[in-house]
Amino acid sequence: MTGFLVTAPAGFNFRSTMISHGWLMLAPFDYSDDYLRLQTIDRLDDGSLVQLNFAPAAGPAIRVEVEGVKGRLRAASKRRLTELTRRIFNLDLDMTPVYRRLRTEARYRWAEQRGAGRLLRAATVWEDLVKTLMTTNTTWAGTRNMVKRITELGPQDDAGRHAFPTPAEVAGHRQQALQEHIRAGYRTAYLLELAGRIAAGELDVERWDDPALESDDVYQRLLELKGFGPYAASVMLKLMGKFDRLALDTAARSMYAQQFTEGGKPTDRQIREHYQPYAPYQGLVLWLDLMVE
Repeated sequence: MTGFLVTAPAGFNFRSTMISHGWLMLAPFDYSDDYLRLQTIDRLDDGSLVQLNFAPAAGPAIRVEVEGVKGRLRAASKRRLTELTRRIFNLDLDMTPVYRRLRTEARYRWAEQRGAGRLLRAATVWEDLVKTLMTTNTTWAGTRNMVKRITELGPQDDAGRHAFPTPAEVAGHRQQALQEHIRAGYRTAYLLELAGRIAAGELDVERWDDPALESDDVYQRLLELKGFGPYAASVMLKLMGKFDRLALDTAARSMYAQQFTEGGKPTDRQIREHYQPYAPYQGLVLWLDLMVE
């Protein structure tokens, strides 16, 4: 086993980022009961699989332990794993302007105190897209099962653990066989088309994570993907650190009714008007309300 540290920004909270939403429960992630250790399976440039163990360290920093590497970890591999760590924990997201805005709101001062608001991400935009697609029109148990079966399409290490499949590995399956394995209903066709377009070089979704891109631009690109309506597109924007859209689903509407209308059924327009004063962070503020529901 080999390990190294990845520096985190001031105020970073490992646990708060881990529990920021349900991604920690989706394969290939695994986690400890105290939410202070996160694991995943990744592949190095030579195709070999390694287990990555993430834990908080002083600094603040993240301790990364790599299991399964043959020989010494090459400098190039360490650089890539460092970049991977930074992506998973959203370390390059500057939360300073968000916290500065929320300091004036007693209801949300806890966010800065706990280092909340930095959302856990998957290893790639592709993986985040797949997992977001699998959250649409289903239960959380359904999402977990579908993602688990999709992950089983990826390579397997000696301990039986799978790395998340690449677009090419998914695109190599026929739709009927894919459907029989992952049992994702209509999402199977959308997944296969997305994988095929990325594998063919038609889509470069990893570039959509560029902070320089305008939120509206990325939002429109997301809406062009089959299976991605306003809710799924807004979830993806939050993962990319763009918080100016509300991800309105049943849970968000229920939360709003309980916290702001004494159980009365709100309209989406009412919800949007309520959060508009927090622009351009209204999507995150809604998420904070969901976290403390």
